[in-house]
Parts: sequence; C-alpha cells; structure tokens
Amino acid sequence: MTDYILCQILTKHSPVKTKVSNYPDWITNNVLDIDEENIHIEFRSEYLKLLLTVGDSLNLRFQHDNVEYTVTGFVENIIIASPPRVIVRVENIISNNNNRKFSRWNINLLCRIVPTDEHFKIQGITTDISEGGIAMVSYADFNVQELVDVEIISSENDVLKFRGNIRRLDAKLNNHIQYGIEIVDIDPHNKSILEKIISNIKSQTKEGGFYGK
Repeated sequence: MTDYILCQILTKHSPVKTKVSNYPDWITNNVLDIDEENIHIEFRSEYLKLLLTVGDSLNLRFQHDNVEYTVTGFVENIIIASPPRVIVRVENIISNNNNRKFSRWNINLLCRIVPTDEHFKIQGITTDISEGGIAMVSYADFNVQELVDVEIISSENDVLKFRGNIRRLDAKLNNHIQYGIEIVDIDPHNKSILEKIISNIKSQTKEGGFYGK
C-alpha cells in the first residue's frame, strides 16, 4: 500500500479534504479514528447528495509539517451510528512539499472563458480560487500554456475579469475537464473584486484554505 505509517502523519480530530471520484468539489471532514490501513472520517450531509456507497473511490488531502499528502482509497464501510462515519481503506499515499504561494479556497461560481484568439465564450464552474488563480471545470478542450480571458460572476453579482494562463489540466470528470488557470494580468479594480470574493469566503466558513495540486 504505502511506506507511510498513517498515525505518524495524521492525527485524530484533524481536518482532511475529501473528494469523491468524478466529482469536482472537495469537502472538509474531521478524522474520527485511524488504524493501520483505514481512516475513519465523519459522515457529512454532502455525501448523501452524492449517494456515496461502499466501493466508491475517494481522494483525501491533508498537511503535516509543511508537507501535503494526497491519499487515494475506497469506501470500505459506511456506519450510520453515533458518530456517523465513512471508513476509507487507503491504497496509496503521495507526499509533496508545499511550495504554493497562496492558499486556495473552495468555491462554486459560474465562469466564462474566452480564448484570446477566439470571440466565443465557454461556460465553466470554478472549484477553487486564490490570489494567484482558479481551478475550473469545463466541457471544452484547452491546451496547457494557452492564454484565456476569464469572467467570474460572484455571489454579489460583481464580475471578476482577468487574463489567465492554462497551467494544468486534470483527468476528465463526468466528460468535463478540470483546469488550473494562473492569473497573468489583472487591473486594480478586478484585483479588489478578487480580494473581496476571498474575504467573503473566509468570513462565511470556519474552514481554512488549502494548497494541493
């Protein structure tokens, strides 16, 4: 499975980010228990919406000593008791030094992408945001290093606009692709909108930002 000893890099009651495979959003959960190959995490109502079942694949992320760990595993069992929990059987753990400049924040907002050499707008949904860029899911095919103009409509109907560079693309999620877009040009007015969006997220959630891939 892995050379890591779970109890040395993860502790009870610590927060972890979890994501059901083929679903773009991450959910923050608390660790309830740990044994040699399993992580017991709290069962959140969000899982009911996803119809989580035994055998589903799960990804987890957490940090320890400035190292970020990405765990892949599957749902071994679901216990609807007190406290409700999902037991995740760990298959693999990958570690990465945390070299990101900015914390990222989960967000779900409509965005429109315009390739700089085109005039049509492509719709997508943001999955996280930071001072340095966004991740978004779209049906369109973009290329790494492609320049795009981005518009994001905030919950207060502000429109955030900036020019971005496609820095990363992840595996397809239900026929959609998740892209990482780095901000390469943003004016002071839109910079203030970006800061306002992040400030609002911080004020509305007790969850901290995260780093990750």
